[in-house]
Amino acid sequence: AGAAPAVGARQRPERRATILVVEDDDAVRELMVVALRGHGHLVREAADGDRAMAMLEDSAAHDDLLCIDGILPGAPSTAIIERYRITRPGHPILVCSGNLGTPQLQALVQDERLPFLPKPFTPEELAAKVDELLVPFTGH
Repeated sequence: AGAAPAVGARQRPERRATILVVEDDDAVRELMVVALRGHGHLVREAADGDRAMAMLEDSAAHDDLLCIDGILPGAPSTAIIERYRITRPGHPILVCSGNLGTPQLQALVQDERLPFLPKPFTPEELAAKVDELLVPFTGH
């Protein structure tokens, strides 16, 4: 008999998702990218807000989820979130941050119930939250 599947493996999306990770801390971004790729996702990454905005203008790219830090150099998180909503309507957004920074971002998270994962988080917590948000898009 083959090995039993790992606990929770059934809940992992079977279709690989493309995730845009926007995080200015190189070490944190690397951990996030490794965790998400380890769960079978394709990951695009940006180290600042301006790069993220440029990546959202790429009409050939189809991000399934935006995972974004609350405070970034360059374009602010709120502007990136707004642009993402226009270019990828209905797709999930996850704010991964130790600080919500601005009243505008606080309002998005609190009033609009934008999913929020407070730092510090483990790679497993990140992967589980992303998988949970992707369920409506993968059907699993």
